[in-house]
Amino acid sequence: MFFTNLTLYSLGDEFRHSAASLAEAIKPCAFVPCGANDVQTMGWSAPRDGGELVYALDEQFLLRLDIEKKLLPAKVIKKEVARRVEIHFQQQGFKPGKKQLRQIKEDAEAELLPRAFTTTSSTLVWIDVKNGWLGIDTASANRSDDVIGLLLKADPALPIRSINTAQDTITAMTQWLAQDFAPVGFTVDQDALLCASGESTARVRYADHTLEPADMGGHIEAGKSCHSLGMTWDSKISFVLTKDSITLKKIKQLDVMAAVVNEDEQFDSDFTLLAGELHALSTDLVDALGGLRSEE
Repeated sequence: MFFTNLTLYSLGDEFRHSAASLAEAIKPCAFVPCGANDVQTMGWSAPRDGGELVYALDEQFLLRLDIEKKLLPAKVIKKEVARRVEIHFQQQGFKPGKKQLRQIKEDAEAELLPRAFTTTSSTLVWIDVKNGWLGIDTASANRSDDVIGLLLKADPALPIRSINTAQDTITAMTQWLAQDFAPVGFTVDQDALLCASGESTARVRYADHTLEPADMGGHIEAGKSCHSLGMTWDSKISFVLTKDSITLKKIKQLDVMAAVVNEDEQFDSDFTLLAGELHALSTDLVDALGGLRSEE
């Protein structure tokens, strides 16, 4: 168990739920598979098979959001609509108008939907009650919105806030490259994306390539800034820091621990490791960006 992406939010010290009360609050939004006429369903499932909706260990909570979607390819709909249009023409002697065609398409989709295949995706959510972090295993703004939306539906008073640091990530990453410098506890790796400002669409992407200071300085002097940067934290976790506040992509755990034989112990061990390292990484990264910006 480990996150492959991370979008981080702050809960401050105002989060008041116990695991039991949070589980009760999100229960009305528990996951239910798609019905015959559903295009998509979304809801909470137990992170651990057979467990509660909120898995808790030492003031660390784990949730899981499941989303099931019906797969109805456009070409399948188009083929069925064409078949129905041909039948209409054979029976009526003329092609359907725009209004009739729209109705034919809606009828075709309604008939095909119950027979469509489904796909299910899951997103883990980590809540650090003690330190006030909320982390979502995604780099997608839409998926983050899904998670936040359901949490706020369960409790509109949840103190979920975006992370605002004293220095924004673009400015910080650009300075690190310009000065050939990495903040304490971090190293810069071999992946970067530099983009021109203004109306220019010029960009330079480095992948598995040494980021030579002279090259980086030349791009920055030409007006480009860093929009993503590969980094490693504490020789334990590598990731790509993006321009979107505290959003990390391509997270990889570099020091994988030996497996525990007992499945229950393994889950506890994995989650303890996950929570501990995400907390430490998040804290160090926020510090590297100058700390949290004062709300005043």
